[in-house]
Amino acid sequence: MGQWRTALRSHELICFLSIIVVASGIIAFNIAPMYGAGDAVRHSFFQVAAIISTTGFATADYTTWPGLSQGILFVLLFLGGCSGSTAGGLKISRVMLLAQSIRREMQHVLHPRSTRVVRFENKKVDEAVINSCNTYFTLYIVCIAVIFLLICWEPFGLTTNLSAAITCFNNVGPGFGIISPSGNYSAFSPFSKLRTLLCANIFEYWRSTMAERFEIVEKALLKMLDEKKYASLRDILVTMNPSDVAGLFDGLEEKQIPVMFRLLPKEQAAETFVEMEPEAQQLLIQGFSDNELREVLDELYVDDAADLVFLNNCTARVPYS
Repeated sequence: MGQWRTALRSHELICFLSIIVVASGIIAFNIAPMYGAGDAVRHSFFQVAAIISTTGFATADYTTWPGLSQGILFVLLFLGGCSGSTAGGLKISRVMLLAQSIRREMQHVLHPRSTRVVRFENKKVDEAVINSCNTYFTLYIVCIAVIFLLICWEPFGLTTNLSAAITCFNNVGPGFGIISPSGNYSAFSPFSKLRTLLCANIFEYWRSTMAERFEIVEKALLKMLDEKKYASLRDILVTMNPSDVAGLFDGLEEKQIPVMFRLLPKEQAAETFVEMEPEAQQLLIQGFSDNELREVLDELYVDDAADLVFLNNCTARVPYS
């Protein structure tokens, strides 16, 4: 029972199920005149679930449905399932991070001095993860565009060629035009099929390679800390982004956190401190001397209510001069 409660508290799962329910409800209402209420609900829920989970099944030819229903299904081709699943697409976790990143940038344009932390599942997301997600999305769009242009010489029209590029890249299955549920890909030339597979595999190889490289670097830094190679470790840490350094603290034992933190220069330490999880921050505060805590606080730039609350809680331990 506890595992079910934990799963149902997942923001990603809630978002995933909400998308299915809302999309299915709108489509069911839209196609009800064609099938009747019961069959409309059955067809809409099945088709939405099949496309967003990239399983490739169909109970009806959705290309005969009204434009609104087809438009919703077309958008779902991009989303995919939850993180960790075998579904294709962007994945809901990345969509959520992209949405928060866009919201933060828009807020920053309107209020240049404001700061906003991006969170996922109630945890602060490192800036490196956000940048990686943005890079992934950019390459994702570029790859689809390249695949689309490579198969545009096929005489099947814009709708068929574009949906073919999207469905093949996301591993969805059926698309629109001649590759609808009532059609297939047999009309495409072997050359087009080969180019599509190559582009998709190259992108997947790049994604997995970048993830592996980040894990290798992180393990190497943690190994240097275990072996007490502090000078070498400091030389590397000073070149890193504070958000990346903060991410390293998540894999440390409690006794290692103060050791690594004291290797950082004062300004970088303050910036890293802001990016750290609240538990790690509290652990450091408890171990700081008054002078160390004042030095960190002096370097902090406060601009929103969250930081003000944080400072009020911390400065209670710092004697006023």
